[in-house]
Amino acid sequence: MTRKGMLLRLVAAGVAIIAITDYGFRTVQKTTEAESRVTSLQIRLDRTRRKLASAKRNTVELQAQIDELTKELASRSEIERQLRRNMLGIKDKPEPPDKVPDKSPDKPAAKPPAGKADRGLITAILYGVENSSVVVDNEIVSEGDTIYGVKVVRIHKDQVEFTKDSTTWIQKIHQPPPAWWGQNKL
Repeated sequence: MTRKGMLLRLVAAGVAIIAITDYGFRTVQKTTEAESRVTSLQIRLDRTRRKLASAKRNTVELQAQIDELTKELASRSEIERQLRRNMLGIKDKPEPPDKVPDKSPDKPAAKPPAGKADRGLITAILYGVENSSVVVDNEIVSEGDTIYGVKVVRIHKDQVEFTKDSTTWIQKIHQPPPAWWGQNKL
């Protein structure tokens, strides 16, 4: 081997060593950056998990408060209703059995009675994850309950779905009640 060939091999080996060293340095640097980002993300994940756990605890506490307030409101409404009835001598009258509609499938749905209803006003919606209630004419009812012959189908945050005589409608808070509610007969 000639001197020139030897020198050329020596230079090539030096360049290879420099390239390998540079690659190793960049790899270590990128690995360090990646480890730093992973550590930062783990810290953020731990913070988020703590916040989520705190939010869940707060949600449970708030739901308990809502349930307690709902019971208190129901109790107060019942007391107020009883006082009004005792003072005024008012008694609830159920829907007369002769007004039960024929629900045969070949008949079209009945039209609402003429005039405006003087009952069925929604004054509050007590919306909860599990137990929702609605205040209709100062009475608290839940999904599936019936009041004045009207069934509470579903309670949403800002509206309630009702059904009566195979007719379903949605009503919002303080919205004038439709004629389906009927007239209050004393």
